[in-house]
Amino acid sequence: MLEAKGYGARQKLLQQEQAMVTAEQDLIAQRGRLDEARAQVSSLSRDGAELTQQFVGQAAQERAEAEGLAATRGDALRKAQQKRGLQTLTAPVGGIVQAVSVTTLGEVAETGKPIVTLVADGEALVVEALVLGRDIGFVHTGDRAVVKLEAYPFTRY
Repeated sequence: MLEAKGYGARQKLLQQEQAMVTAEQDLIAQRGRLDEARAQVSSLSRDGAELTQQFVGQAAQERAEAEGLAATRGDALRKAQQKRGLQTLTAPVGGIVQAVSVTTLGEVAETGKPIVTLVADGEALVVEALVLGRDIGFVHTGDRAVVKLEAYPFTRY
């Protein structure tokens, strides 16, 4: 329009129009790249959310499995401790083992029979004895006494 009135050179007008067309094409290309970038961001966001959901699900499943395994092993441990407690003999007093009646592996102890005979350490010795009628008047509870034992019959040894 200005060129038609003679105010500008035609070549300069063509250059300006060419620059404007180039700028519009660049703008269109940039908008296309912006749309692609937004699509990639959206896709990556969805992928990230999906991966997070998968991770949380897998972690919850593994935790449930681990808790189940811990409960199972806890039960097994309690059973083993109970079994060990039932297999352990505890002496009622401290002392020295004098005799053991069960001596072989796998041998079964008989009901009512002693398994171990202990000699107590530091305990008072209790003697149950028969006293002759003529001596009964001279013996009182708590009296000191001398006790004579025959460990081996002298006629045999």
